[in-house]
Amino acid sequence: MKKILLFILFLNFISFSYSDSYNLSDLGGNQVAYDKITKEENTILLMWTTWCPYCRKEIVDLNKNYMNYKNVSFVVVNLGEKKSKIDKFVKSVKLNPELLKKFVTDPESNLARKFNIIGIPAYVFLKNGEVIAKYNFINKQIISEIYENE
Repeated sequence: MKKILLFILFLNFISFSYSDSYNLSDLGGNQVAYDKITKEENTILLMWTTWCPYCRKEIVDLNKNYMNYKNVSFVVVNLGEKKSKIDKFVKSVKLNPELLKKFVTDPESNLARKFNIIGIPAYVFLKNGEVIAKYNFINKQIISEIYENE
C-alpha cells in the first residue's frame, strides 16, 4: 500500500513540474511557450471560451480598453476550443491587431487546471510569473490596486 501511495505522489509531482513546460499555440498556429507569455513583470491571463456570453463581453470590453492598460502584459487564453471556432469569433469582433497578437489556444485547458479556475471568464494576475490574484472581471482600479500594492 505504501508503494502505491508513493507512486501516486510521484505522479502528482511530475504532473505539476511538467505543467510549466508545455506549449500553447497562437492563432497563427505557432507554438508559444508558457514561460514566454508569463515572463513579463506584470502579466494578466484572461481565460475564456467563445460559448460563454460573459467571456465574449469581457473580450469586447478588453478590446475597447486595451490601449489604456499601461505596464501590463495581457495574454488571452482560449480554453478547450478548436481554432476554427476562435477564428470565427475573432473575425466577428474585429479586434485591435495588438490585442489579437496576445491570443493563445489551450486545447486541453491545462492552464485552467494549473490555476484552479472553476468559472470563466477568469483573470489571473501574475507578478514575475507568480500568481498574486484572481478575478472574474477587471478594470483600471483593480489593476492599479493589485500591481501597486505589491
